[in-house]
Amino acid sequence: MSEITLDGVSKRYHTRGSEFLAIVETSLKVPSEQTVCIVGASGCGKTTLLNMIAGFVSPTTGSVSVGGQHVTGPGADRAVVFQADAVFPWLTVRQNLEYGPRVRRLEPQEWKPRVDRYLAAVGLSEFADVFPKALSGGMKKRVDLARAYVNDPDILLMDEPYGALDVLTKETMQTELMTISAGERKTIVFVTHDIEEAIFLGDRIVVMGSGPGRIEDDIPVTFARPRTLTVRATPEFQALRQHIALRLREAGGR
Repeated sequence: MSEITLDGVSKRYHTRGSEFLAIVETSLKVPSEQTVCIVGASGCGKTTLLNMIAGFVSPTTGSVSVGGQHVTGPGADRAVVFQADAVFPWLTVRQNLEYGPRVRRLEPQEWKPRVDRYLAAVGLSEFADVFPKALSGGMKKRVDLARAYVNDPDILLMDEPYGALDVLTKETMQTELMTISAGERKTIVFVTHDIEEAIFLGDRIVVMGSGPGRIEDDIPVTFARPRTLTVRATPEFQALRQHIALRLREAGGR
């Protein structure tokens, strides 16, 4: 079970004698194998929410659980893909994908087929023995995504992973994530500033407001899966985009 439950969580940071309330009394449930995209202005607590699920930070009040188990720290059941590249520059592409299973001392026959599978899935088979310094930013992000899937987590946590990419590369990465997810469903929480990205990838869109952060709306996305980029040109897609943009403006002005 990979259901995520946040029950009345708040997070208060203490810095240099002052306090900052990042998130207040927020509850959210993400069923197994659902993709929830979180959108909101900078500083609204999106990353803090993600980090609490990852186990990197603990809520000041409330609780976070995964599969009915209280989250007390990071775990192999959750993988995180950050905006910044997290590839190991001293390892080849293949060795980057092998790193997690080797650290966990899994038998090679358990993970070698997955390494080959995801190298192919993200179009990096011919670059398997190349070091990251020879890769573009988009290719490094493909390594991050493939490495996460090779580790076979129940939950994938993504913090603006494509934010620094150009439009065409970003669309390619979005399509690759959609394709991979169709074959191997994960519970995904995806933080983004890009409304169209959220609609394209998500089953639900969670809109957060700031001052302090809290959930203002939870909007279902009903477009059939798997999706292609052509869905973005439909009137229904653009209407939903406008609705979410309006909710973001309202959340920012409350």
